Amino acid sequence: MKLIIPQDLKDIKLRQIIEWAAEPNKDNNKLISIFCNISIDAVKYIPLNDHTEISELISNVLKMEPEFHKTFKHKGVEFGFMPNMEKMSAGEYIDLESYIHTSDTWHNAMAVMYRPVVKIKRNWLRRKGNHLYSIEQYQGSENYSKILMDSPAEYFLGAQLFFYNLSNELLLLTLESSQGMMSKETAQIIALNRISMLNGGGIKAFMQLGMETLYNSKK
Repeated sequence: MKLIIPQDLKDIKLRQIIEWAAEPNKDNNKLISIFCNISIDAVKYIPLNDHTEISELISNVLKMEPEFHKTFKHKGVEFGFMPNMEKMSAGEYIDLESYIHTSDTWHNAMAVMYRPVVKIKRNWLRRKGNHLYSIEQYQGSENYSKILMDSPAEYFLGAQLFFYNLSNELLLLTLESSQGMMSKETAQIIALNRISMLNGGGIKAFMQLGMETLYNSKK
């Protein structure tokens, strides 16, 4: 039996992360079954020494810190992260807030955050990958949620960590303002420049909960 063992988060699909996050009985058999894409019965035939080593390799991959990607190509389509979240529509915000709360709808949340790039404005003074771009207008997550289910998990986890770090920044700014380290007005301006969308609180709260839920499952 030939196993394909993930070496980094790009080797893991979003659907596998969703399945693992929803798994009530997380053990090494389930770990290998999900992330090596084999049946539980097949796992039982793996030699004990190999079983232990494979489990450790997968666990180490899951502990890797994901990188945030503004754009990525999947199945021949270039997807871009929402370029201006301060201009997020009510529909985008409501759907993202709804989908991102539970792991079984993370692929829907992914389809809100990332959509096909429709226009790129080249800026030759910028490094490659940092060009300005616009993405397809949001018309619901069902258009791309299925195709993104099989996208590399790093893209979703990187976006999740991006929001998580921003929420921590806003909490820090709030604390610094309350302690007199900066004026309330300055803190508000900086916070709004970071991401005004997080002022709603729901997504910020989820990001902390979601990261804890997912990463606790890796232990």
